[in-house]
Amino acid sequence: MMLRFMGRMMAPFGNMWAGLSARERMLLRALGVAFLFVVTLLLFYLRSTRLDAIDRSIARTSEAIALLRTKGAQYAERKKKSEKKSRRFSQTPLLFSSHLESVTAKVPEVQITNQEEQTPVDLAAGLRKRTVAFDVRSVTYEALIRFLAQAEQVPGHVVMVDGLRIRSASPNEDRIHAAVRLSTWEKAPESEEKEPGT
Repeated sequence: MMLRFMGRMMAPFGNMWAGLSARERMLLRALGVAFLFVVTLLLFYLRSTRLDAIDRSIARTSEAIALLRTKGAQYAERKKKSEKKSRRFSQTPLLFSSHLESVTAKVPEVQITNQEEQTPVDLAAGLRKRTVAFDVRSVTYEALIRFLAQAEQVPGHVVMVDGLRIRSASPNEDRIHAAVRLSTWEKAPESEEKEPGT
């Protein structure tokens, strides 16, 4: 039954093939062979492209493993150093008002005014930057330098003069006015660090 059906389906093609000349039959055979050749080439190209991608992926993985094997110790050492540096940042907030009082006690020629603590800024890696701005009026350069040096020396804290604007107090005197910005970097409290994840 199936063979009879297939025979009926192929009958028109058989009649067409019988009606072709020998030259036309040869051209059709050549066309079929060319088609098979092109398809085979295409399959080989796709297979080759896929194998190249796999080779590249293996090469990248091998390089990463080799880099990890050779440079892993250096990375671990650098990580230890960065952890040591991060330990320098205090978790205890610096009280700017009492700190500046103690500094002015050591350098009595300097009196500060307009003291204002600015809004803390949260930085990456769990750090927080806190800044206080204040004015110093009618002081000598030497007294101001001694004051700023003392202001930056706080055991257990990283404190730096983050901004300084100086102008002359008077053209006849060797005295100046200064607008100072003093900053400290501290570790954010652990409860606040974990807050975004909760």
